Amino acid sequence: MCAIDPEIALLGPWHMRDIVGDTLGSTRLMALMMAVFGFLALGLGAVGIYGVTAQCVAEQRRDIVIRMALGAEATGVAGRTIVRGLVPVAPGVGVGLAIAAGGVGVLEELLYGVPALDPGTFVTAPMVLALVAVASLAFPAVRASRVDPVRTLREE
Repeated sequence: MCAIDPEIALLGPWHMRDIVGDTLGSTRLMALMMAVFGFLALGLGAVGIYGVTAQCVAEQRRDIVIRMALGAEATGVAGRTIVRGLVPVAPGVGVGLAIAAGGVGVLEELLYGVPALDPGTFVTAPMVLALVAVASLAFPAVRASRVDPVRTLREE
């Protein structure tokens, strides 16, 4: 038979979920902070791509207008703008994947139930970045394709 020793000091009853919550608290905070800063970086990247592309479209407005006056279609102008904007994005995603694969050991202790070189992550992340880049490029591309050649040439 088992007896309880009256000399042992008990601090009080604790639920197992409280013990696990206290143990994982710093890890959860770190994951939350990484997610927030990741989304902030993604947003800043999107704004940066938009800004650079909008500036390039504004600088090339005369060239775009001349192409459209000579018969270029609006979809062709928009497509060309998006493709030209994606040229620096592709190597950036490639370099980012290489750095992520090389630095995965640093974050490995924060991963639970996910392999360090998870193929889903290494496919999904570049796809999300590419989609954000295309969305950022779409606004200046549409603006470039809607330029009225006659009005713009008269202004200049």
